[in-house]
Amino acid sequence: MSVDRYGHVYTAGGGGAGAGVGGSAHVGYLRDPDHPCDPPDEATLRTFLSGPAMSAGAGAGLSVGVTHSSGMTGREIGISTPQLGATYTLGAEHEGI
Repeated sequence: MSVDRYGHVYTAGGGGAGAGVGGSAHVGYLRDPDHPCDPPDEATLRTFLSGPAMSAGAGAGLSVGVTHSSGMTGREIGISTPQLGATYTLGAEHEGI
């Protein structure tokens, strides 16, 4: 589940490959290459968080990840159990949650 800076809720499902069993919690950021100091607007985040995406991440305590969707790349940092993996997902926004 993801919650964007505007309070919109998204979930994604899919499959992938990896090593390790457990969980993680990440925060991420997405920057527009034409305006790297400005946060993305609602439409940009909606486009990035909805639809198909490819993600990869690794960690053991401290973890990092990267997600590519809609021609944009988001970077993430967080905490996790020992793991390494990559996924392909399809995301959607959920109204009224």
